[in-house]
Amino acid sequence: MKHNVPVFGFTKTRHKPTWGLDPDGIILIPCFTFSIFTAPRIGKWRTIFETLPKIADKIKWENRVKKVMWRGARTGDRWWLTEIGERKNDSSLDIQFIDWKSGKINRHYSDNFKTVQQYCQYKYLLHQEGWSYSNRLKYLLLCGSPVIYANFYEWEEYWYHLLKHDYNILVFKDKGNEKLFKNLTHAIGYDDQKAKFIGTNGKALVEKYLSEQAVLCYFRNVLIEYEKLFTYKPVKHPNAMKIDEFLVGYSS
Repeated sequence: MKHNVPVFGFTKTRHKPTWGLDPDGIILIPCFTFSIFTAPRIGKWRTIFETLPKIADKIKWENRVKKVMWRGARTGDRWWLTEIGERKNDSSLDIQFIDWKSGKINRHYSDNFKTVQQYCQYKYLLHQEGWSYSNRLKYLLLCGSPVIYANFYEWEEYWYHLLKHDYNILVFKDKGNEKLFKNLTHAIGYDDQKAKFIGTNGKALVEKYLSEQAVLCYFRNVLIEYEKLFTYKPVKHPNAMKIDEFLVGYSS
């Protein structure tokens, strides 16, 4: 559907219509998680941005678990890839669904749940899209381990143009081709130097371009360009609230 005014969105794809909207008319803005995320052990992006790299740096590369790790909910089109891991016939894969139900360790989720801090204990990480995009990618990259991005439907956030295959991420698009997926995971497992190179570059990307200051700078420039479309001078509404309060639903 064509529209006459810009539509702000956290994500879009050209693979299929984004809720009936023309992707060319969607202006990507930073996801709400650049403010705060209510998932367990995450919270404010500012805090994670400062603390997670320090946690990762304390875990020596040679001491990280030599497996491809992923945990996630049963959303979107994640079944094919996750089923490969859940067969448990490949010791290099630790890919499992989690359930949001009471476990022995926590009453909110199953016992195989991993915090974003625990992700940094693994040498290789997997990122899967959900119903649309998944906002977890920036957290994974901060661990400094190479991330395999299963980008089947080409959902993108505003900063994804910075992702470069074989440089700061490993992009996998061949859904249904188990042989190619296994070849990719085994190849990166055999080339420690390349794996560390990609992981280091992925971490550097986030630290350079996704700091709080960089995110606000991008948002400011978007609004400056948007303002040029106005034929009147907008004024602040008396009931206006901070953007993070609006997006998350409560004050941070």
